[in-house]
Amino acid sequence: MKTLFCGGETRRKSSNFVAGRSCACTDRNGDGSYGVFVANYGGPMRLYEMDKELGALYDAASRAGMDYITDGRALVSAPILKVHLDRCMDVPTAHSGLRQ
Repeated sequence: MKTLFCGGETRRKSSNFVAGRSCACTDRNGDGSYGVFVANYGGPMRLYEMDKELGALYDAASRAGMDYITDGRALVSAPILKVHLDRCMDVPTAHSGLRQ
């Protein structure tokens, strides 16, 4: 069985070693490429996307500005804001606290 996570250091940085509480598929760029956003408890949120050249998953949360450390509880992905209705998704989250 082949893993879809990138190897070596990239795999270590992309792995999720905390409690994932909720996840949602989202197309953050509106280009038809979906990723999986994970709300975590006690660790950074993750956004797993496919690297088409490597054929592997990687964590794109920091690049997308979504790597907050919260006590993540729930999230949803939908075109909520009017400005985004034609191209991408919004991801509102629910959490019990923001950690500094």
